[in-house]
Amino acid sequence: MKKIIKKKDQPRLNDFLNSNLDGSYYVGHASVLFRMNQKLFLIDGVIQDSLFEKSWYFFPELKFDELFFSLDGIFVSHCHDDHYDLEFLRKIKKNTPIYITKNRIGFDELINDPNLNSIEIEPFKKIKLDDFDILAIPSDHNDFDSSFIIKNDSFSIYQGNDNFIPRKVIKKAADIMGEVSHVYIPFSYVWWYPFCLTSMDAKEKESEIKRLSEKNMNIGLYIAEELNAEVIIPSAGNLIFHDIAADHINRMIATPFDFIDYLKSLNSPMLKKTFPLLSGDYVLNEKKIIDIYSDFLDRNNYYKGMNIFLKKLDSINKITKYEIKKSDVNKINLRTSDFKHINTDLIFKSRTINNIYLFFDSTIKTFKIIDKINSEEFILFDIEDSMLKQWVRGKVTLETVLNSQRLLITREPEKFDESLWNIIRSKL
Repeated sequence: MKKIIKKKDQPRLNDFLNSNLDGSYYVGHASVLFRMNQKLFLIDGVIQDSLFEKSWYFFPELKFDELFFSLDGIFVSHCHDDHYDLEFLRKIKKNTPIYITKNRIGFDELINDPNLNSIEIEPFKKIKLDDFDILAIPSDHNDFDSSFIIKNDSFSIYQGNDNFIPRKVIKKAADIMGEVSHVYIPFSYVWWYPFCLTSMDAKEKESEIKRLSEKNMNIGLYIAEELNAEVIIPSAGNLIFHDIAADHINRMIATPFDFIDYLKSLNSPMLKKTFPLLSGDYVLNEKKIIDIYSDFLDRNNYYKGMNIFLKKLDSINKITKYEIKKSDVNKINLRTSDFKHINTDLIFKSRTINNIYLFFDSTIKTFKIIDKINSEEFILFDIEDSMLKQWVRGKVTLETVLNSQRLLITREPEKFDESLWNIIRSKL
């Protein structure tokens, strides 16, 4: 095993690009720019700075260079906006191969674009390419997530992205590809439940956040164990939430530093191999030494920088108001017509205006505007105004609103009905 040295002083991006060291890489959000066989490859490259109607921002801010348009190949794990950026892909050098996992949804526009050279990789089949091997690893429980192992005789990398797979799946990948030296693991739980739920008391919510976060951290840990990683990077840790009324979420969602603390609590031998690298950090892979360059060596430094960044956003993103009473209910009913299986009332309100609601009556299966809630069973969506306006006008789906986390949700009674939520997410 090589000696690993972590340093604060950062080389410039050009220093990294000109190093010509195979097995060296530069870290973005979920992006990894790496050199193999004296060629440069990028995993999950994006150039946009915010997602879901400016609800989520990259912090530290993404570093970018014009050289990223002239790479030897690009891998794209899945179709979510923080991993897949068609605007970027349409600017790259013509005929650059874009590798995706076969039979994953969300890539139709990429595959059907005659100006883009997309190449689908058969899942769980070792593919030989230019003196290195590739393995595509799809999710076992959804139809969009996937991961990659990329390996040659001197260097190997696993980018897990958001693919929280069972131990038996990563073991299958390890049986095919063998050990992987540099492993980017998923670990952080990021979803509206339970962060945005108001019908759960604070103690129960805290317990549920802890349970789900540790569940995901354990997945990341056993991925690294099964691949016998030499260097472990808890990835996708620098996408932060911004809503003027609710940016406390950033203190509840696990950061790479929380993953380090979790390893400490377990007294895990993997701790000494784990480094919380964020956007702009580098790894220079020398013959005997791995030099890791990072701007954020500790949690306090990270949060200090985050607070400065969020204050800057506060001056840009102003509170807006949306009046539900001006909504065109007829258009909403035309757009959302297939609700025969919804047997719970749905209520929508704006964050800034009370006592006016957009109400879905589950008895007659239509929307109307009301000024008083009389339902005994309901789900209430308290949505930040600008996002509510986008949804009411049909510009975004409710799935996008949920992903934005610019809302609070009250369930009466407090229970989860999977079939109901599947309809809400797919139809609204």
